[in-house]
Amino acid sequence: MGHIIFKHISEQAHYVLVNQGAAHGIETGMVAVYNNCLVGKVEEVYPWYCKVVAITDRSCKVAGYCESTKSAGIHVGSNQLSLTSLERVSHLEKVNDGDLILSSGEGLVFPQGFALGRIKEQKKEGLWYQIGVEPLIDLSKLSYCMFISKTVTS
Repeated sequence: MGHIIFKHISEQAHYVLVNQGAAHGIETGMVAVYNNCLVGKVEEVYPWYCKVVAITDRSCKVAGYCESTKSAGIHVGSNQLSLTSLERVSHLEKVNDGDLILSSGEGLVFPQGFALGRIKEQKKEGLWYQIGVEPLIDLSKLSYCMFISKTVTS
């Protein structure tokens, strides 16, 4: 369990510094979670703290899917606390407002089954949906997170 000691929330980036670092076994690529929701991924590690890029950051991309319809896409941050997006969802798929977006585990970093947000708005545009997602975690109010590592067994 790590305590968030600093938050950077701006139009350019969303990240937090957590009081857990290399001395505590934290490694680059680990995932920060809170209450079964993804917070972000560890980007930099120092001896006594680490930098976690939030899922609301524009550079953070997570393979995800809609819980009820299983429509898959890529969850992308927008550097806004209240709105992210689910991109690359085919117009042939079914999408429901209010549906929960979960991580699919299909990427190299984020494990399967952690919540990202709920569908707030949607519209078909060409071959894809434009889907607005409301994050389940309010980064501005978050004080703690836990770290996990996506391990691959052979």
